[in-house]
Amino acid sequence: MSGDGEPMTVAHFNCRYGFSPGAALAALIGAGADVEEMNSRLADLKLVPGRLSAFTGCSGHGLLYTGVKVQPLAGEQYPAEGLVKELKARGLDAGALERFAQVMEQLSSYYQARLAGPVYLSDKLLVEILGTVLALESLQAAKLFVAPLPLDSAGGGLSGQSFNVLALLNGFVVGPAAGQATIITPTGAAILKGLAKPDLQMPGLILRATGCGAELAEGGKTGGKPGVNLAEPIFKALVNVVLGEPVSGNVQAGKISEEVLLMETAIDDMNPEYYPYLMARLLEAGALDVYLKHIIMKKGRPGVMLVVVAREDRQESLLQIIFSETSTLGVRLRTERRRCLHRELITVQTSYGAVRVKLAREEPGMRPLRCSPEFEDCLTRARDQQVPLQNVYRAALLAAESWLEKQP
Repeated sequence: MSGDGEPMTVAHFNCRYGFSPGAALAALIGAGADVEEMNSRLADLKLVPGRLSAFTGCSGHGLLYTGVKVQPLAGEQYPAEGLVKELKARGLDAGALERFAQVMEQLSSYYQARLAGPVYLSDKLLVEILGTVLALESLQAAKLFVAPLPLDSAGGGLSGQSFNVLALLNGFVVGPAAGQATIITPTGAAILKGLAKPDLQMPGLILRATGCGAELAEGGKTGGKPGVNLAEPIFKALVNVVLGEPVSGNVQAGKISEEVLLMETAIDDMNPEYYPYLMARLLEAGALDVYLKHIIMKKGRPGVMLVVVAREDRQESLLQIIFSETSTLGVRLRTERRRCLHRELITVQTSYGAVRVKLAREEPGMRPLRCSPEFEDCLTRARDQQVPLQNVYRAALLAAESWLEKQP
């Protein structure tokens, strides 16, 4: 069993006009994060009633942006302490939970140094933070980088809020805000500190998607047609995000090369019936690949070598699964480099329904070396239509080849 093995996706935030959870979430939605999927996962948690709805707007200067609203709002307050354990108990997946925990760690430390009592989150803020980590998971963004950050300098000096957030931004490049007194909110700073790195460390990217997200200031104009804001807005924060695949060496050559983490452990005393569940959990938590090898261990005992391939940021969550679901006492870790073909998903129409097909290219723009129908799509269509699986697979392959012949 293996994961999709896709090249790593990197998200780069440009926060020249401020950064807030609402603007970051809107930018990720603009870049392709699925709002319906996020609302479904929020509903499954049964923690907060608020749901997300996105809208698009256009400023008088022709800037197209995405905004997001949280509704309904009951005005409830949620204690920050214990939220991570609560969400784990309610089934938030490991990758999103780990990111949420990193944000809460930064946010709690920030407010605990300034407040005598416990820290509480509004229902709106909680949904925005959860939405942001769910959006990053939806887009499979393994790493986050951020451009130099603006600090509000209205009145000739740093405002109180901008000065306070400096405590969360050690190691980041900062500078004066570009306009409209935009700011980095404390929660926005906690997201950046917990999840992102300065773009001084960012590799070159092959561009895949972009999004521009806005959070309007209170009282900002919101007129215009339903779903499209044509009035001149007043922004609280405006965030641009770029998603792409990192490249090393010659960026123009289009070769994808990245470091991956290999995790290995030898097991000889575990019920083999547990392995399918273990492998499924590891893949759901973000492993790129999981496989088993039969080995002979000391004293001639037959055993199994569990091998997990992952990106470094998934190390702790995957280790937790391995230690809790297996009998092992230790895991070997090492990094290796891998070269990847460029992958691209297209959707083709067959007589059995729509099927996604993966194209593999040596470089962007080159003719694919191979194409492969997505197995789960074929399986779904075969079950729905009560036809042999191989019939659906062949139909999807023929449709993809026909599509490729029509391409320039």
